[in-house]
Amino acid sequence: MDNLAIIYKLGVPLVLSLSGAVAVLWKAMHHQMVKTEKRISSKLEDCEKRHVERDKWSVEMSEKVGKLEGLMEGHKQAREDLRNLSVKVADLI
Repeated sequence: MDNLAIIYKLGVPLVLSLSGAVAVLWKAMHHQMVKTEKRISSKLEDCEKRHVERDKWSVEMSEKVGKLEGLMEGHKQAREDLRNLSVKVADLI
């Protein structure tokens, strides 16, 4: 009986201490996890906004490049037409 009493006197406080330590650690870990989740969510939202802005910029640049290519093609065609016209005028003279 004395052994059981000693085990009870030592075991109960030990189990309660360990349970308290686990609870404190869990609470600290949970708090850190919530804090990290908020920080990551904020960063993800900022990243998504920048991604949308970059997509808009990319579309605008693609449109501008397309227009420039079209202008260059028109310029080349005009030069070719002028060359052909010059040849025809030279033949007529």
